[in-house]
Amino acid sequence: LVFGEDDYEFAVVPFGSSASPFLLNHVVRHHVKTEGPEDLQDELVNAVYVDDVIKAEWTEERARSFLERVTELFAGAGMELRHVPTPEKLLGVTRDTVTDEFVQRPSCEPPHKWTRRTLLQVVQRTAYDPLGLVAPWSLLGRLLLQETSKEKERGWDDLLSGLQVEKGLRWLRAGE
Repeated sequence: LVFGEDDYEFAVVPFGSSASPFLLNHVVRHHVKTEGPEDLQDELVNAVYVDDVIKAEWTEERARSFLERVTELFAGAGMELRHVPTPEKLLGVTRDTVTDEFVQRPSCEPPHKWTRRTLLQVVQRTAYDPLGLVAPWSLLGRLLLQETSKEKERGWDDLLSGLQVEKGLRWLRAGE
């Protein structure tokens, strides 16, 4: 803590604070605007997402040049770029570099025994979708889970009806 006359303020950001992502973003943007070369400022500010820099270039040479300039700029603030994503991955989502399309195929095996509990597990395993690419598909699984939850007499480990199992299988097949 830094002590003033009548007030106290943190000299560092406490780890895990709910404001940490905002503060990181603010510090990065401030550093880029005050220390970054003019031709890089707007380009870099728009490429920052939480603690990642996401930027695509038409040539490998331009990408390497951008990376070198950004690494040097962040080093001036004591920030180290630790991970450079490959062109095939962005936010954990696969990208087909030939067609320039995102490819997100949920891979989930159907459970051996269909219950509300196993359906919830399947729905949760398919939940990672930061870009919302499979949201329409995953919504179908969530709706099926909602349908089974309305049946108050059915417990978490009771078998689902044949119709619900069929809906679950159709939903999983549609995601392949």
